[in-house]
This record gives sequence, structure tokens and C-alpha cells, in this order.
Amino acid sequence: MNKPSTIPAIHSEDEVSLFTVVTNLLNNKLIIISATAIAAFISILIYSISPERWTASAYIGKPSIYSIYKIFNKNKDPEDFNSQLAEQSVYSTIQNDLFNSAMGSMTAQSIALKEAGPKTGVYEPSIAYVASVSATSKQLAKDSIESALTTANDQSILMHFPNQEAASNISAFNILSEVKYANRKSLTINLTIGIIAGLLIGCLAAHIRLLRHIYKKQ
Repeated sequence: MNKPSTIPAIHSEDEVSLFTVVTNLLNNKLIIISATAIAAFISILIYSISPERWTASAYIGKPSIYSIYKIFNKNKDPEDFNSQLAEQSVYSTIQNDLFNSAMGSMTAQSIALKEAGPKTGVYEPSIAYVASVSATSKQLAKDSIESALTTANDQSILMHFPNQEAASNISAFNILSEVKYANRKSLTINLTIGIIAGLLIGCLAAHIRLLRHIYKKQ
């Protein structure tokens, strides 16, 4: 006596019902479970041999326009700055030039920059940015971002004020927060990806078996 097939019967030659699909998945649950287990094991193995991925990040913003004004106008009354729109425009330009040059230097040093400040208008620039760098250890990430920020500041100031003694007291940007560190290597993420991939592969294999069965019956 021939052993009955575990593939469910097809109700129509032109379509496969949802019931047939679900039944087929249940009949092939061992394949799906095996594929999921293998994929999960591989994801754990990849996690165990992959290097750590540390990210160091800090919020940065434009330098204080008022501090730039005071550097170049030590003998002026501070109230003069608020009353003269022309001077505000000049020092706002200096502020923007310093900041943009520093950001260019950070980009050249492979520092990632992402807008972080809230916007009240479509064309209004961000108030703050997140500067971040990744490395294989926390100490290396710390050294990299500190060195890059210092270099960006120095290069920007030197570019705009090569002979200005007062420039030593100017900052090309303000660091708005302490540097934060995060380890991007995550077993949970790896395992989740492995399980999802295993389920998809197992279900695909089950559907291929069903389609082959349908093809043979035609």
C-alpha cells in the first residue's frame, strides 16, 4: 500500500487556497524549525567572531556670536552690538564661516555629521548637529573624536585668522554635550535577524515543495 502524501490536496488547478498554504507550512514545520535553528546558530557564530563596533558622539553647535564680537571689540560697550544691525550681520557671517569650515574638516576626517536641532521653518538651518565616529574599541573611538574635534577647531581658526593673536580665544564651534559612547555590537539584533532569515528560508522551502507537488500533478 502506498504511503499517503503529506502534501494537502489542491482544491483548484488554478489557485492555491489559504488553507492549503497554512496546512503545507504545518506539515513542513520540521523544515522551518531546522532552518530557523541553523540560521540562529550562524548569527550567534557571526556575533562571536565579529569585532566590537563602538560609536562616540557629541552634540555640537555654532560658536557664540557675542564671544566673537567681544574678542575684536574689547573697548566697545556690549550694548553697541545689540543696537547695530550691520555689526550683527558681519559677526554672524564670521560665525557661520568658522562653523562651516570646522564641519568640512570633520567630514574630511571621517566624522559623521547629522542634523539634530529642531526646525521651525522649512529653510531654517538646524541649531545643532551630532558628530560621531566609530571604532573597534571605546578608547579608540574616544581618541578619534577628541582628536578630530580639536583638529577641526584649529584648522578652521587658522584658515580665517592666520595672523590674529586674539584668535586663540575663539572657538569654531561649541560642544553642547559630553561625548557619549555606545557599543553597536548586539547579540539581540544578530539573533533576531538570524531567526527572521531562518523563518523566511524555511517557509520558502516549504512553498517550493508545495509548488513542485502541484507541478507534478499537472
